[in-house]
Amino acid sequence: MNFRQPFFHRNADVDEISFQIAGERTLMTEMGVAEIRPGDFSRIPVAVAHDSFGRNSIHLLFYVQASAEEFGTPRIHGEYRIPPFEGWENKVGVEMFTHCLGSPECDIAVSLADEEMTLSKAKDGDEKLRIITHSEENGITEWMYKTKKIWIGSTKLDENSPQSFTRRLAAEEIQYQVEGERELTTQRGKMLLKAGDFVSIPLGCAHKSTTTGNSHHITILTTEEAPRIADVTRSAT
Repeated sequence: MNFRQPFFHRNADVDEISFQIAGERTLMTEMGVAEIRPGDFSRIPVAVAHDSFGRNSIHLLFYVQASAEEFGTPRIHGEYRIPPFEGWENKVGVEMFTHCLGSPECDIAVSLADEEMTLSKAKDGDEKLRIITHSEENGITEWMYKTKKIWIGSTKLDENSPQSFTRRLAAEEIQYQVEGERELTTQRGKMLLKAGDFVSIPLGCAHKSTTTGNSHHITILTTEEAPRIADVTRSAT
């Protein structure tokens, strides 16, 4: 993403959680404006208007049933700021309202809205945007958000991290490799994971990760079925 999204957006039925992989992004919301950097998590509650201006930005998006419980100490809070970024000029722009987990063709309404009026709601609002990030501790999964059906966490490992097997008895585990490399060993084989890889570990399958350097991955636990949509690029052997 190397542009500004051309509209403000509201979710009717979900919280929108993001994790910044690379680049920078100005996140503009009714709960304040924040500068997002790699490693940051943010949560936009259901029905809150938001827009992004990215500079070489890559980020993951998670749509979870509202409302998600948030953990961790914020790195920064959203602030009321006009203009939200250099070169911004107020206008009456498009505001889109969607449901069904942000899926295509799920628009409820498209309207016009004054951008400064939208952003000015942060001036007197009690609830501010919270930007959280992983602590410096390695060898653990630090849970950032939890709902009744989905947990989202951040896992950092190094060569000294524990290497015991883990088995999830109540949830499927999905991992996204953010940086570094690690070997994933499971009851269904081994594979080397590199930055940009997704992997799904079935419920009940024992697994462990080892690395000779520094590794960082996002961990998602879900009790709901999570069918694969993307093509398989390689499998464990």
